Amino acid sequence: MAMLMMLGFCLAAPAMAQDAAPAPAPAPQGDARTVATQTCMAEAEKRKIELGATAITLREVNDTDKKSDDVAGVEASVNVVKTDSKGKTKTSKKKFECATREGVVTKFEWK
Repeated sequence: MAMLMMLGFCLAAPAMAQDAAPAPAPAPQGDARTVATQTCMAEAEKRKIELGATAITLREVNDTDKKSDDVAGVEASVNVVKTDSKGKTKTSKKKFECATREGVVTKFEWK
């Protein structure tokens, strides 16, 4: 009987040690322009593969436009970092235009 309990504990322990599902990312906070900028930068980070980039960093927010409580637009310059097969990195500048509605990207365009 003791062997059976020990076997049950050994099998259950790894299952209990596993982490639960990852927590969702916290919603951006701040005024509408800040939230739109954060949302658009997150979208730029998701779309970096389109450019062959390994990293995207905010360089400058050129313009933000709050059209209503739920709608905002952002035009920003970013640094695009690409890494070649030898491990060398090259940084270039790129711009994007983005529109959001209720924290969701409705338009995103690299320029």
